[in-house]
Amino acid sequence: MIERMLVPLDGSARSEEALAIAGRLARATGASLLLMRVITPEQFHMHLHTDVSEYVLEEARKMYLEEAETYLKQVMASSRLQGVRASSKVVVGLPGDCILRQTQEYDAQLIVMCSHGERAEGVRWLMGSVAQYVQRQSPVPVLLVRDERFFTGLRQGEAPGILCALDGSPYAETVLQPAAELAQALAQPEPGRIHLMYAVKVSSATEEPGEAQEEAAIYLKACQERFQTGDLKQYGLKIVSSIVTYRPGEPLWQKILAASCYDTQREIIAMATHGREGLPRLRQGSITEDVLQASSQPLLIVRPQPVDMEHVTQASKAKYQQEAP
Repeated sequence: MIERMLVPLDGSARSEEALAIAGRLARATGASLLLMRVITPEQFHMHLHTDVSEYVLEEARKMYLEEAETYLKQVMASSRLQGVRASSKVVVGLPGDCILRQTQEYDAQLIVMCSHGERAEGVRWLMGSVAQYVQRQSPVPVLLVRDERFFTGLRQGEAPGILCALDGSPYAETVLQPAAELAQALAQPEPGRIHLMYAVKVSSATEEPGEAQEEAAIYLKACQERFQTGDLKQYGLKIVSSIVTYRPGEPLWQKILAASCYDTQREIIAMATHGREGLPRLRQGSITEDVLQASSQPLLIVRPQPVDMEHVTQASKAKYQQEAP
């Protein structure tokens, strides 16, 4: 259950686009928000020469901190957070590391942030790179807002569905519970909606995907049963499913984006990521980051922690056992 959410802001209007959905979730769940502003060490030395006194540097430091605190208080008083329990905190350091540390200290169950920021106070906070760093490392789900118009364009009482991209592995299934919580909260008091999508890879351009599609259908049925009679029944969600196939050379992220337009309804895309960095990420790529870069839709990204085998389908459990060393 979502009880506490962290919302990082960089002082720009662009970063504040995360507030509308964060406020909506907070009102639906009763969760509290912590609005966080990170001041980078470089900002304290902006426009200052190296020979200025410690007194001047300290006064500049106080000025930046006071401005950041005033900014957060103004945000808390805005209409977007009306009726929401919110607090604020200003910290100094590297944005990505500060966000992750504050997530643990605040015991947040969800981070809600915009994936790209703007130039604020003369210093570029590279929100895009910060968002990538956070989603790769975060121990809790991260809801990345790409374009506020996704939510403001919803009709009165309309709630977005959530597409869960699955590949038959227990790791991919870790996205199901956070997606279920989000779908329930966004749709209250109506039932939320989950779209289970299974991606089937066809090994050659001429191979027919018949057998693989049959296995995918069986797997999706088992996932649906988790929502109907299993551990996810409590969320009372409507479940639909689809199978997409992709062949060598076809970008999987394009298939995922196409599937997210299911029945013309707006959908948040929910995916699990292994959070690889360095050479492994360069070699294997990241479907999650490909989708993040290409889509204007919000993404719910989950970095799998140790998988609870009790709450996965038998098919993914068997796959895990086969692949385990």
